[in-house]
Amino acid sequence: MSQQNFAKSSIDFFKGVSNFFANLTSSDGSLICYKHVATEHTGKNIYSVIIDSKLYELTGEEKYYERALSRVKRTVGLIIQDPEYGYWTFHPGRFGKRNMSNVVVDAGACLDVLSNFYLQYAHKLTTEEKDKIKDVIFKNGDTFLSERGLKKDVTNQRLWGGTGLARAYKAFKKEEYLSKNKRYYISLYEKSFEKC
Repeated sequence: MSQQNFAKSSIDFFKGVSNFFANLTSSDGSLICYKHVATEHTGKNIYSVIIDSKLYELTGEEKYYERALSRVKRTVGLIIQDPEYGYWTFHPGRFGKRNMSNVVVDAGACLDVLSNFYLQYAHKLTTEEKDKIKDVIFKNGDTFLSERGLKKDVTNQRLWGGTGLARAYKAFKKEEYLSKNKRYYISLYEKSFEKC
């Protein structure tokens, strides 16, 4: 979509949103919630990548690509291994008392956006950047989302996690992400009709 097809007022609005996030971002790349002091909502912050990527596409201004890349790098740096369960997920996850989120939702959002960024901008990324993004996606996708994420009790959480696996499949064609997602969604569909 070109800038001429996208209303200038919409572009200006999203530039304001981008600037808002950029102004709240610390020099270390963290974006701390002004409401939940000392909390970095990784699964929410990752969405700034979508805004900045679209602004870069529409305006060609490099600063938006750099903002998106910076948030991607921050998110990649927040991968942690759960000491109790061994799976890889994104900090703060279940360890942040004020995170007010869910590990499956955060992981699904992160994999969705990271995979999409990889698909869009692999040609601009260094080999090291590509390897780091791919490593984080596989760590989380292999150990958490495809194993534990699709088994959560709350349907909407599983669906959100599934979007991350679906986008990761689109980016990397990792067959197990597709097969596990398909099995899960077919069984969910069948169960929904059992309750009718």
